[in-house]
Amino acid sequence: SYGCTDSIAKISAVEVTRPTADFSSTDTLTCTNRPVSFLNSSTGISPTYEWNFGDGNNSFVANPTHNYLLSGLYSVRLIAKDQYGCRDTLFRPSYINISLPVAAFSVSDSFSTCPPLQVGFTNLAQNAVSVQWDFGNGNTSSLANPSHNYTIAGVYTAKQVVTGPGGCRDSVTKQIVIRGPSGTFDYNPKTGCSPLTVNFTANATNHSSILWDFTDGNTATTTGNSINHTYSIPGDYLPRMILMDTGGCIVPVLGIDSIHVTGVHADFTMDKTAICDSGIVTFTNTSISNVPISSWQWNFGDGTTSNQ
Repeated sequence: SYGCTDSIAKISAVEVTRPTADFSSTDTLTCTNRPVSFLNSSTGISPTYEWNFGDGNNSFVANPTHNYLLSGLYSVRLIAKDQYGCRDTLFRPSYINISLPVAAFSVSDSFSTCPPLQVGFTNLAQNAVSVQWDFGNGNTSSLANPSHNYTIAGVYTAKQVVTGPGGCRDSVTKQIVIRGPSGTFDYNPKTGCSPLTVNFTANATNHSSILWDFTDGNTATTTGNSINHTYSIPGDYLPRMILMDTGGCIVPVLGIDSIHVTGVHADFTMDKTAICDSGIVTFTNTSISNVPISSWQWNFGDGTTSNQ
């Protein structure tokens, strides 16, 4: 009541804190049973953490890793609490997408009575980041929607393998059926002097007859699997056989190796054909061959010879 006053000031007497919850993940799209890592970027004084992964599981470490066992969308919650009990919550709805790839495809055609058969493959897979095709005949593709030409009769299992986020894989197969004759053939000898007789032998199935094309202008048809042919003109020949069945299917099969028929045609000219008593006649060799000529032997008819 007499107007006396007093005051006191205390430095940093009250500390006001507010933690901030924050996190991220690079594994927001992956597949089941793959580790999902969470990066905690929260701030606060000596904070503690409580994670809820949305699948009924929790964690209390700063930067947890969690495996989701079922596919689906999962919301993630992080609660950050400092040493004074102040807290902050960050909730990310449908943050983690766990999906399994599902392989599926359709084909433009799966049956033919005669090769070739052109098949178009349409990718119908779900949750896939890459696709690999195996056409069942040793050929593959990594295109999304490939096309493949089957040239040989047979039953082929076409397979699609898809990979989803996180590396999970799935596969599915379809059967491609191509009727008609098929086979290979061999022939020997493949090299020799003309006239050269070559034996052809087929290893073929589902055929009624074979048309042999010797590619020297001659052909022959047989119901059996072997035939002989004589090449009389020097040259290189690549034969083929044409398989035919009772349904009218025609399948040509090209030979693998060329037949090399060698030959030489001896010929010469001379500068004169008549001389008196004695004289010199110049002979010019005009022989031809499809291989290098290694030697010559001359007989002049008067008891003398030459190998020039």
